[in-house]
Amino acid sequence: MPRVPLRRAATALPAALLVLGLLPGAAAAGDARLQVVHFVAGSTPQERRATVEKAGGTASRFAGAGDYALTRLTPSAAARLAAVPDVVGVAPPVRLTALGASPRLATSTPSGDPAAAPRWSLPAVQAAQAWTTTSGEGTVVAVVDSGVAAYPGQPTPVVPSIPQDRLLPGRDFVDGDDVPQDLSGHGTFVAGVIAAGASDDRGPAGLAYGAKIMPIRVLDGRGDGTDFQVAQGIRYAVNRGADVINLSLGGPTSSSVLQDAVRYAVDAGVVVVAASGNQGTRFVGYPAGFDGVLAVGSTGRTGAATSYSSYGPRLALVAPGGDVTQDLDHDGYPDGIVQESLDPADRSKTCFCMEDGTSFAAPMVAAAAALVESVGLRDAAQVRSVLTASAKDLGPRGRDELSGAGLLQAADAVALAVARVSAPAAPANKALLTPTNGSARALDAVCPSGQVPLGWYADVDPASVHARAIDCLAWYGISRGRADRAYDPGATVSRGQLASFLVRELEAAGLHLPEDVPDAFYDDDGDVHENDINRLADAGVVLGRTPNIYGPSVPVARDAMATFLMRAYTAATGTVLTSRSDFFDDDTGDVHESAIDAAARYGIATGTGVRRFDPQVPVRRDQMASFLTRLLQAYGEVGVVSRP
Repeated sequence: MPRVPLRRAATALPAALLVLGLLPGAAAAGDARLQVVHFVAGSTPQERRATVEKAGGTASRFAGAGDYALTRLTPSAAARLAAVPDVVGVAPPVRLTALGASPRLATSTPSGDPAAAPRWSLPAVQAAQAWTTTSGEGTVVAVVDSGVAAYPGQPTPVVPSIPQDRLLPGRDFVDGDDVPQDLSGHGTFVAGVIAAGASDDRGPAGLAYGAKIMPIRVLDGRGDGTDFQVAQGIRYAVNRGADVINLSLGGPTSSSVLQDAVRYAVDAGVVVVAASGNQGTRFVGYPAGFDGVLAVGSTGRTGAATSYSSYGPRLALVAPGGDVTQDLDHDGYPDGIVQESLDPADRSKTCFCMEDGTSFAAPMVAAAAALVESVGLRDAAQVRSVLTASAKDLGPRGRDELSGAGLLQAADAVALAVARVSAPAAPANKALLTPTNGSARALDAVCPSGQVPLGWYADVDPASVHARAIDCLAWYGISRGRADRAYDPGATVSRGQLASFLVRELEAAGLHLPEDVPDAFYDDDGDVHENDINRLADAGVVLGRTPNIYGPSVPVARDAMATFLMRAYTAATGTVLTSRSDFFDDDTGDVHESAIDAAARYGIATGTGVRRFDPQVPVRRDQMASFLTRLLQAYGEVGVVSRP
């Protein structure tokens, strides 16, 4: 990590070492090593512990994170455990590290005055303009990192830049206690980028200086940790009510325990922000590379992406991360990021330190997410959309792999969030939608018998269960067929096609989406459905497969269709449909499970058999017609649809 005091002192941190007992390769008694065990969902911690002990594992170091446990196993015990029916797999922990760039030399400010510290990064993201509206009050950002140096009485000093009243109770998953005291300074620096106090005598303010920080320690004093520790930290943050999680850490290797923890956070509506990596290659590391995560790259003093910033199709946007090898404004100081943290030469002291790396770009975006949430936009998908839609375009027009959606613009993001929160409400419900508890909705309200012309398409069997719905959509002008008198009922539906169907259906429901909206995805340029995709993304109805990629030609699976339909209902009526009942056995753990159950409860999307939904099966055009027409029926029952 390239943190150096601003008084012209540079001390390179030691090379990353194995953490005894926590990282792959650590020596242990005999040939036993720590392993992450993935259990089938449903068993209790006591049952899992008994399963480990029966296989010959050591339960004394047993720790849990969702459906995973960490325990010490010999190779033979690991093989026996992997063969148990209740075990999905056994694997060694994957190492993750803090994502500061390589140590580099930095110079001091005049007379060591923190007020003179370079602070170009804040104007670059419109900090002052954003602060005229909000400083992030009422939001909680979890810093899952090396802890925060803010606990009186601990070996390392308290950092005055981070006020005590900004800190919430946290957790240490390295030492296993409730004092996440920072021993490296990395987490403290990250926390300062987010929420350092707005006082010139203590250096630059955090972008969301009114937010609260939840410190969670998953990295040791050398900046090393494991996927299991990070997964524990993410789940802790979600369960303790964090609004935003910042992950300025990563590695090149994916793992199921980390991916499932990220999915847990995304499904819970938490905004997850992660550093893209410092390899400077076309590969975003993990956890930044997982679906639903805002992967953040780094820019330097001029706003261009830094040479070390990892990039690629999964990059969401960029923010200032600095480059201490440059002094492009010729002010005598390297163009790094400055915050108060632990002095790398003597960690019993603090310094106004200068760093660079995607580690410090990510918390800029996490702080901006807190600003956006503080003005009332609390839907995580909408927050992600606002941050990318308001970014300043860099390089070629539209999204690109080097900068994603562009450079973070906090004030523009806040303004867009305020506009969305203040937008006129969707048409008010005239009635509550009646649940059907798994039965398909009738179509009489929107497709009355005797009024809907039958037989629009020659290739649709009149006896098909979907025939009436297909004719009904044609009557509304929602479905226009593949050719004259040809509907192609057995063909699959692409994500781009679905966007156009949904736009026309929302218009039938009286919701007219704006035409002039930001370009949401870089992979649909020139696609015939591009404008409809962008309009739905702006309304929060569709999301990308990643923050940058929509996949317009990818077939829509039945589970994703359920989510699109439920979001469309909310956009048109202002009401969220939910279900406490589980209607199907084959969607357990599916990211779309809650939408599937809601759609089933209200008779919009029915199953393919008894307690079977086939969530991953692509939707056919005839099935889609039934889904969309039942949604029209639901609109009609609450009075928000107009007949042709």
